[in-house]
Amino acid sequence: MGFRVKRKKRASKMQIVRQARALFARQFREFRDVPGSCVYQAAALVQVGREHGRRIIVQAGSAFWRRLPVEVADWVENTAWGYEYDPSTFPDQFVSVVPTREAHLSGRSNLPMEIHVWCAQPDTDEIIDITTGGWPRACEMIGGLDWPGPKPPDYLWKRAGTQPEGGIYCVDPDATRRAHDAVNEVIAHWDAGIQIVPTGGHP
Repeated sequence: MGFRVKRKKRASKMQIVRQARALFARQFREFRDVPGSCVYQAAALVQVGREHGRRIIVQAGSAFWRRLPVEVADWVENTAWGYEYDPSTFPDQFVSVVPTREAHLSGRSNLPMEIHVWCAQPDTDEIIDITTGGWPRACEMIGGLDWPGPKPPDYLWKRAGTQPEGGIYCVDPDATRRAHDAVNEVIAHWDAGIQIVPTGGHP
């Protein structure tokens, strides 16, 4: 008589997002609502993905979401709000995402003040951003602007190749390389039991 092996049910996207957010909240505690945490939320998503056997990787560059209603003309100032990656405009404005002096001096964890970090799952050709629900609040806190138009989704998990409705994501190879190194540093510090306090600057 044979034994039937019960196959473990694959975690849903919502479960992975919830677990990533829970990990992020544990690591940040009272700092979890501070804007400027996209790299740490991406690190949490990568870590949780590994635990579930999903290959989730980091992407970074520029990203924008439309904050005004669609009936407002595109040429109106601040129609969209977001983060534009252009290190040539701020060559000295880099911050370390981990607190140790060694990491800061190595430069591996240094990111410019203006960058957005999200994730992708290559085997399903999907992009993932678990920060989107917090964009209107970050827009108000950082930019001093309200968000009268449709809000971004609580999280974004969609097929790559087309832009999300109301949003634009532009991957930059240099930004992605920097973010990849930074995320690895963050996870290494988490594994070592070091809590990281965000400095702010990007969502």
